[in-house]
Amino acid sequence: MSSKASDKISKLGIKEELQLSVLCGAVSVGGSAKYIEEHKPSKKAVQCSFVQKIRTVDESINIKHVGLRDIYSKTIGEDGTHVVFKISWGANATVTLTYENEENLVHREIQDELKLKLEKLKSFVDIPMLPEESSGNMKSNKILKNEQLNFYLNADVMANDQGAPRTLDEASEFIRNMPQRVKETEKGKGKKLFFHLIPLSVMKKQLGIQLGPEAILCSIQSSILKDLQRVFDELEESDEELRDLEKLFQQNTPHLHQNELARLKDFQHEFNKFRNDFKGAVAQKLRQVRSGQAEIETLKKLIVDHRTNIYATHTKVIEFIQTFNKSVERLELLQEILKNGVHYVDCAQNFSKLQSKYVEMIVLYLSFNNANYELSRKFECQKKKKDKNPVFVFVDVDRIENISQIIPEKELNSFNGLFRYSQGKYSNLEKYSKAEIFLTFATTILRRNPVESLGDNMITNLQEYLKTGPSDEEFFKQIQEEKELRKEIFILVDAFHDALEALSSGSPDTREIMKTFKEKYYNFNPYGQSLDLLHIVYGKDFEDNIESDFKVESKFKNEALANNRWIFY
Repeated sequence: MSSKASDKISKLGIKEELQLSVLCGAVSVGGSAKYIEEHKPSKKAVQCSFVQKIRTVDESINIKHVGLRDIYSKTIGEDGTHVVFKISWGANATVTLTYENEENLVHREIQDELKLKLEKLKSFVDIPMLPEESSGNMKSNKILKNEQLNFYLNADVMANDQGAPRTLDEASEFIRNMPQRVKETEKGKGKKLFFHLIPLSVMKKQLGIQLGPEAILCSIQSSILKDLQRVFDELEESDEELRDLEKLFQQNTPHLHQNELARLKDFQHEFNKFRNDFKGAVAQKLRQVRSGQAEIETLKKLIVDHRTNIYATHTKVIEFIQTFNKSVERLELLQEILKNGVHYVDCAQNFSKLQSKYVEMIVLYLSFNNANYELSRKFECQKKKKDKNPVFVFVDVDRIENISQIIPEKELNSFNGLFRYSQGKYSNLEKYSKAEIFLTFATTILRRNPVESLGDNMITNLQEYLKTGPSDEEFFKQIQEEKELRKEIFILVDAFHDALEALSSGSPDTREIMKTFKEKYYNFNPYGQSLDLLHIVYGKDFEDNIESDFKVESKFKNEALANNRWIFY
């Protein structure tokens, strides 16, 4: 499932120094190996590849045979270091599916879907699968959108008449016919896949040939090769993360603050410049070190220089991206608010046009500098009542210099708010009922949780609580008294989100993350015994799971899974 170039190179059987030569561009690739260059468009994208390998024959020479003396080339030049003594023939083919994942689905779910799509290709190559590789019991959830699914095929032996496959079905037919195509190429041998080398000095020694000075040949320590490979992996990951941010900015250019996109572009320019210079330097030093023209320390220095570069290290890239955290949060919230035909207003004139066009509107005034996320949730609740409130407007307070032009009432224009505008007058819609406060919390978690079936359990438990809980007036009073409640809720939601991610991804840090969530859970109890949101949302079994340190009996676990409920184990 890995999309890293280094892992793809390993899949093709390329190892050690040659692997590094491919990564730095010193050795160009073609045919099936072109799939090494198929990079993901972003970090949130998911890529899965199928690799077919066909081996036909090995051809080699006996380097001890004296007959080689007569055909040995005397014009090897000063840079010659190796001799090809064996060639492996055959053909490879690679099929790669990349899902762009614009909707930010969980990677594991997408991987399962891509694996299912590629599974039928295995049936054509007669490869016995390991139990963990089989997806025979998996069913497609059909969560992928075709317009976000990209298909690539690379092969050493391509079709001559039909052209390259353009769909997965055509790729299946192509893979099925690969053995026949290989049989028709080079008298059944296929293509040259591997050249096996021995040092030139060994050949000279075996044949007793004395020809000029011996070429110096140095090998490179595997630890240095691995360190350089890690640098290339980090650069690839950093590039994906920067492109994620770039795409978000480009999609929301009208809503960016001044110079945000330019600042990102400047950083990307410096990052790409260092990346290209680094690749070129590695390629040059590799040649020099191998031929004895430079010390191994020159390669080590490249690694040190990378670690101190302010644009290229992964840590520095993350630090730079984090300077946009508030902007990203703002844009993502704005995307959520504006979906489903909501009118966006960033100047008083635009709002005047809407006033003259519509008699009644639901209007959300929001400053992202002092964002009230509960207001946006309230706005979402109002949008669900489209039969009653057909027109929705979002006013970006940060972009309007004189907000009083839009809200003339003095008592309304000094804070963020949600209002009904009807026949020239405003009425405040900000007061929350007891049910809406709880649903705000429930939908906040649900929005971050990929398991949609959890929603039914939430709503059922909420409805039961609302029958016996305090009155709206009492509840609203409690909300006012607990000023830090919403902040604590979101802290708990973030911890819960991390716990779910750890469980679904099989993270090695799951135990520590669970411990953190457990501590936050017990620290969160704003209303004493009268209110426990997690019990309300997830039912009475929730604390039992926590108390048992996230371990449950098999019977309870199976029962919970059958009911599509999340449990900790």
